[in-house]
Amino acid sequence: LDTELRKPSRRRMTTMVVGAFSIAFALYAVAGLAGIAYGRCTEQPVTSNVLAMFPEGDGLASLLRLLLSVVLLLSLPLICLPCRNMIHQLLHGCRLWCCSPVRSALSRLSPLL
Repeated sequence: LDTELRKPSRRRMTTMVVGAFSIAFALYAVAGLAGIAYGRCTEQPVTSNVLAMFPEGDGLASLLRLLLSVVLLLSLPLICLPCRNMIHQLLHGCRLWCCSPVRSALSRLSPLL
C-alpha cells in the first residue's frame, strides 16, 4: 500500500488503513443489521440466497439483483489490476510504469539527444 501513496509515511499509512477498515466495518454492520431485521419480520425461513426468496416480478428485488451484478462486474478490475502490477514487479523487478516500452525507448534515445 505504501507504494501507492504519494508521500508515504507511517502516519499516513495508519490513517489510510484505519479509515478503510472503519468504512468496511460500518457497511458490513449496516448490511448485517438490515439482514437481521428482515429475518425477524418475515414468516418464512431465510435461505442462504436471500434474493432468490423474492418473486421474479418484484421490482425492488430485480433492482437489487441488477445492482449486485454491477458491483461484481466493477470490482473485478479492482482485484485484477493490483495483482497484475504485483506479478509484473515480482517477475521484472520494477513497477509496471517504469518498464513500459515508451520509457525504455526514450531511455535508449537519451544518449543520442
